[in-house]
Amino acid sequence: MLKVEQIPGTLASDISLRRPRDRLGVAHSAGKDSGTQGRRVRLKTSARSGSYTRQTGTGPISGGELMGLITDVRVRQPAKHDLVGRRFVVTGIGNGFEGTIGIRVLDARGRVLVTDFAQSSGGMAGIGEFSTRITVPDPPRDGSRLTLQVFGDNPGLPDEGPSPGFNLREVEIIMFADLQGWLLYRVEPGDTLSGIVRKVKDFGRVTARQIVAANPRIADPDHIEVGWRLRIPLRG
Repeated sequence: MLKVEQIPGTLASDISLRRPRDRLGVAHSAGKDSGTQGRRVRLKTSARSGSYTRQTGTGPISGGELMGLITDVRVRQPAKHDLVGRRFVVTGIGNGFEGTIGIRVLDARGRVLVTDFAQSSGGMAGIGEFSTRITVPDPPRDGSRLTLQVFGDNPGLPDEGPSPGFNLREVEIIMFADLQGWLLYRVEPGDTLSGIVRKVKDFGRVTARQIVAANPRIADPDHIEVGWRLRIPLRG
């Protein structure tokens, strides 16, 4: 883990980045992307440009390179294979350039359906909580599996750093555009998907195909097991 500390006698903008040492007292390598090569690197900011310059090491370090050293992103909601509607909430912890968290939703072909942003409570550089509501304006067919991407904003694009941003996290979600919620149905002896559709018709209209789409554990529509709890999507 990277340790960030202020060097005594310097301004608050002068920071030291060090890797923890192993038992032999050798600093761990930070990897070729960081450029620190396992050495202590002192960075000073320019009051005019906000860029960073190494006082020791191999040369200048950009702001984007620094962000790659100190950022992290974690998604709390939604979780893998959660059911979501065209409007859904994304929450987590993380940071990015000036506290900005980037968010994208991609379809199965990798086409970007929506791009949005959230603001971390950690401020300019600290890791903090974020939460925002995403709206997919043109949702795909009900039951489609989409990829949610969450990442720290990278100001260096398109010339520098990872795309679409730092610490990319991907979560597969299942979208029903007008989703209001879902039932949790426990499979009983003799149940079939068509029979379950008839049992729950008073709660809402659903098809066997939609039940399969909402439950990735169903590999064969003709095979469901007693005791399984199946999500039955309820739509508006």
